[in-house]
Amino acid sequence: MKKKLRIISSIIFIIFCFSACYHKKGTSNFQNREQKEFSSNEQKKIDEGYILGDYHFYFMNFQKKEPVVIKDILKNFDTTILKNFETYQNKIDKSKKVNMIPFRIQYNPTNETVKTNYFLINNTNNIISSIYIEGWPQLKNIEIVEPTIISFSDEEFLKLPSKGVIAFSVTMSMPIKYENELKNNKVSDLSFDITDLKINGEKVSNTNEN
Repeated sequence: MKKKLRIISSIIFIIFCFSACYHKKGTSNFQNREQKEFSSNEQKKIDEGYILGDYHFYFMNFQKKEPVVIKDILKNFDTTILKNFETYQNKIDKSKKVNMIPFRIQYNPTNETVKTNYFLINNTNNIISSIYIEGWPQLKNIEIVEPTIISFSDEEFLKLPSKGVIAFSVTMSMPIKYENELKNNKVSDLSFDITDLKINGEKVSNTNEN
């Protein structure tokens, strides 16, 4: 029998627990100073993304404004992005406009939070410049009873083309009493059901008609 969990809060983070809200403190001058630390190959990944077979990984605009975090991601790019995408790309459902595919889960009993890393994939034929998602993280033996909301403005997001991929994580409150159930959850047990979707400010069904 599933235990029901009422989420106290959900906060969007980019990979490695860096708050998406913090990016507003960044400045272009700081970004320009830090850019000098990147190699030409690293800068190419930041500017142009990276080909993942039939797909293409990109950094979001606000992620690019935090060079320290970008440097950390690039350092672990093969394990964090490449291997995980190769492992979980079979979960891509092209019948949906947008997929959110979990690729890592971490529980912090001290803070009583669980962090799940996601790939977001654009399966449409159109460019996505802003996105609003309301949906339900699915875990084994734990029923989430309040939706999670994820929203990126056009300033924060990017112009994500068809078959474009981004990565970020969502951290949710998770009381210690759920620890045993969480330990039984593997990434293969996780999913995210999108129930409400806005693309470029327009409310749309997530059913892909392409």
